Amino acid sequence: MDCATVRESLHDLRRGRLDAARATEIRLHLKGCLGCREEEAAEAALDHALAERLPRHAASPALRRRVEELWAASGGAELSPRLRSHPPLRRLVAPTAVAALAILSTGLFVERQLRVRDERLVRIADEVVTDHLRLLVSTHPYEIESGITHEVKPWFEGRLDFAPVVPGDRGELRLLGGAVGYVLDRKAAVMSYALRRHRVTLLAFPAEGLAFPAANRIAGGVPAVADERRGFRVVLWRAGDLAYALVSDVSAEDMERLGGELAPETQR
Repeated sequence: MDCATVRESLHDLRRGRLDAARATEIRLHLKGCLGCREEEAAEAALDHALAERLPRHAASPALRRRVEELWAASGGAELSPRLRSHPPLRRLVAPTAVAALAILSTGLFVERQLRVRDERLVRIADEVVTDHLRLLVSTHPYEIESGITHEVKPWFEGRLDFAPVVPGDRGELRLLGGAVGYVLDRKAAVMSYALRRHRVTLLAFPAEGLAFPAANRIAGGVPAVADERRGFRVVLWRAGDLAYALVSDVSAEDMERLGGELAPETQR
């Protein structure tokens, strides 16, 4: 196996995306090739830098304060831990305390659902932002360098088991090229654009089995999810069996306009 092939596969090796035979072959090559080992170390350092996650903040204390107020109003605050744990006496707790527990249970359920939905968004948004950053720092960001849609779209045939929509130039947005990447555990079509001095990445990947977050806005009539991660804006939407992710550091106004233009085009 030659060095060029090995270096192209290092990212997939680290993500566990290669079959056992190919992974073993690459590892054997790395043992005998200092240059590729240095490249692998650089790849590991890049993965570490790009994989940083935003901190998770604790839930608002408003719900907790409300429950404490209801519990105190019921007289429950005066019960000792021993008495509160005693089954016969626990049945004597005032109905207000029962209401407090009901509010607590409902509130925790809602907060948990919101947290699960947010974690879904964080997971996908972080992944596509990482893919965008990899393109920005890569010396070879495109596997096909072309601004012509009818050259980029056919290039994906045979490399993917789905056919992504490849939007062409529009206004200041210019198509630069395409590549095959990954989003989570699935192959993705990666389309690169330029908007003035900014880079814009559009990724298309299978949505099946993906815990896709609920839409929180409309992009050109298409339900979409908007978020911001590590200084980059992300817009996610679905088109049939595919999910699309738009990533860039352009202004909020530009991002909203791009999402409104590109999302409807991918519904074809």
